[in-house]
Amino acid sequence: VAVDEVAATAAPGLVRVEALHMQAEAGLQLGRPREALAIARQAMEAYAAAPDRQSRSDARRYPAILAVLECGCLRQLGEPAAALASARRSVELWKELGDAAGQCQALLNLASAEYSTGDVEMWKRTGDRCSVVSGLIGVGAIQYNRGDAAAALASWEEGGRIARELRAPSQVATCLKNEAMAHERLGLPERAKSAHQEAPCLRRTIGDRHGIVTSLLSLGQLYVDGDPTEAARCFDEAVAISRAMGNSILLAEALFSAGESQRRLGRIPDARSRMEESVSLRRGAGTLQGAHLRSLAGIADSQGKADRARTLYDEATTLEAGRPD
Repeated sequence: VAVDEVAATAAPGLVRVEALHMQAEAGLQLGRPREALAIARQAMEAYAAAPDRQSRSDARRYPAILAVLECGCLRQLGEPAAALASARRSVELWKELGDAAGQCQALLNLASAEYSTGDVEMWKRTGDRCSVVSGLIGVGAIQYNRGDAAAALASWEEGGRIARELRAPSQVATCLKNEAMAHERLGLPERAKSAHQEAPCLRRTIGDRHGIVTSLLSLGQLYVDGDPTEAARCFDEAVAISRAMGNSILLAEALFSAGESQRRLGRIPDARSRMEESVSLRRGAGTLQGAHLRSLAGIADSQGKADRARTLYDEATTLEAGRPD
């Protein structure tokens, strides 16, 4: 969906900021960094002009989030110096917010950006153990992206050990999330599950609701095949927390996963209600994709609602073709 279409369909204020942010994320994931960068910068402008930006406690996170996204775009465009400046700005923004989890992730991004400029040792020069943890997280990310999951796991485990000694639950949770990712790649699903199970508990101790939701979504995915009932519990808890936060983007993601888990359990009406709400939220934010519509169409089809299914399949085809409705 083009930027002008998002701007035309999304309401002004934070809804428009969210829509543009998700469009930029999608553009970056699809390998269109120049387009994504332009959208991310529009999102920054939309945030600055949003009349309701004081109405939500989590809204102040957007400048920091968008700075991280801008860094990713610039790195893909081969502009390491500009990427490094964006990464440094994101670190300062998270510091101003007093958000340890965000700062840790920003430092990870900074480590990757500095690697691209040939300076991967910056974090060692700080002499601060929290920075050492963040550096180990960043080095692990570089190793993981190079395809060396074992080396990445070693870095993240060392970072987690130091973070536990420092009693820094946010950094421990970040290390655990990354360790789980490495365990999955190394074919160790039970270890991945163990790491994912501990992370939400740590996020709860510091009141990081966003982190709790993302941890629950990751944990739920590990249960999908072996224990669909537990997967459904994780996803429904993620739905409840996202709804309480008023975060429509997270809520849409959690609802879709919850719908899929209900479908696997044969609870088709419950699956449909969750997916319908997810699709409605995504449509309002301008982040709807054909795959979401096709999943909902499949459920409608299984209920014998052929006309509804056909409408959804047609909408998916139109959306994927990039044609206006």
